[in-house]
Amino acid sequence: MHIRVPPITDEQVAQMRRIEPVLRDVGMFRRIKDIGQVHPRMESFLWNAEPCGEKFTFHVLNQATIITQHHSCIWFKPSLAEVYAWMRVLMPDTWHLFDFFCLENPQRIGCSTDCTATCTVLGGTRLVAGKTEGDMTELVPAPDNE
Repeated sequence: MHIRVPPITDEQVAQMRRIEPVLRDVGMFRRIKDIGQVHPRMESFLWNAEPCGEKFTFHVLNQATIITQHHSCIWFKPSLAEVYAWMRVLMPDTWHLFDFFCLENPQRIGCSTDCTATCTVLGGTRLVAGKTEGDMTELVPAPDNE
């Protein structure tokens, strides 16, 4: 039997629910509106995802990339539980260090309905362009001549 997504319990999903999916926006990231209302197993967090809030990023040393596998019919529709399961398997000792993830670039595996995706996991201090807010550090863009 082929396992497309590792098993994950409801308790483990609840423990990881603080890790939010985000959308990429011109080299930065933005939160997803009303993400707390998405069922972690029964709905895809990407369908009808609407970005909200200001753009942010993280220092490159606070980012990691993993490859996740998903069952897909015609459309790519991963659940939070699927991504959390892969995070626990691929980063068993470090998944708790991350606060956000961004799932991108789904690619079909051969002629099957399965696909892989690139998952960027993000943690540490959020960097916001142009100002400092609480735990957020100022990110100053490089001058045009550099």
